[in-house]
Amino acid sequence: MQLTDNKIEEIENDAFVGLYGLNSLSLCGNHISQVKKETFKGMPALEKLNLNNNKISLIDSSTFQLLRGLKYLYLGSNKLSNIPSDIFTKVPYVVHLDMSNNGIDSLPPDLFKSLKLTFLDLKQNKFRILEKGTIPFAPELQNLDLNNNEITDIKPGAFDGIKTLWTLNLSNNKLNHIALDAFNGGTEIVTLDLSNNTITDVDPTIFDKIPELQQLNIERNKLDLKVLETIYVKFPNPEQFV
Repeated sequence: MQLTDNKIEEIENDAFVGLYGLNSLSLCGNHISQVKKETFKGMPALEKLNLNNNKISLIDSSTFQLLRGLKYLYLGSNKLSNIPSDIFTKVPYVVHLDMSNNGIDSLPPDLFKSLKLTFLDLKQNKFRILEKGTIPFAPELQNLDLNNNEITDIKPGAFDGIKTLWTLNLSNNKLNHIALDAFNGGTEIVTLDLSNNTITDVDPTIFDKIPELQQLNIERNKLDLKVLETIYVKFPNPEQFV
């Protein structure tokens, strides 16, 4: 069901009651500012919910508890900053979560532990320092997008709880130095994007500690040419980075 770009400001409780077979609902591009406890009551088969491009600043912690089969949830381009710690406890099958382009600078530590999350989009938020627990434990996470935040530093242990991670995007941040132990724990990372930062200092051997790494983009930083040449020997063709 597509209800996009309709200037909807509020959804009454029970508005969707009776839509038992509905598996996809898009409310993208409206003017919704809050989502209440029983907003999505009556849609037990729903697998995909798109709330992108609204004005949502408040979501009740019980909002999604009746959507037990939910797999794809889009909350991007809203005004979220504080996420209730128990908001996802009743939707264990969510694999794809978009919370991009909000005002989020931190997340509750147990936010994702009950999910089968494989894709997490947190680009265009307000994260500043990555350390252990900044990204909550997600046992099956494979793709993490932190593009265009305000990240200045990666502390040791930042990726300790994300051992299944394959793709990590840290482009368009404010990194100027990458410590030798920055990616400890991220042993399965295959694709790493560090482009468009202000990195002036990195030891090329840091990438030897990521044994599965195949694609590295470190373009448009401030690295010495000799450092870049050393990196490109092992990771050529950054222009083909996807």
